Amino acid sequence: MICKRKGNRNRLPFCFFIMVVYFALALILNFANTAHANVLPNDSTKVTGHKMTITEVLQKNTDKWMKISGVIGTGEGKSEGKPCIMIFTNVNSKRIRKKIPKTVDGYKVIFEETGDIKVQK
Repeated sequence: MICKRKGNRNRLPFCFFIMVVYFALALILNFANTAHANVLPNDSTKVTGHKMTITEVLQKNTDKWMKISGVIGTGEGKSEGKPCIMIFTNVNSKRIRKKIPKTVDGYKVIFEETGDIKVQK
């Protein structure tokens, strides 16, 4: 190591300076990595302005929505580049749309008429 030399007292201020630079660089890199992680979520994690993740919102509400006649599924989607809640229906019904709000916990709700879904053999 550069700072471990016998009999060279004049190197001590230089070694201290190098240690401070390394420490500052480590802090800067850690801050940059943390800031990047908060800006670009890599899955359905919290998005700025939302109290719950979209996954948590779906877990909380899917059972209730699936009891509505005509709703055959829920999921995560994107609308205008932002995460949204997808409600899949087998009919295009105003009755269904009235029972589910246009936004839930800050996430836009999109209805998709898929018709009946059948298991293929």
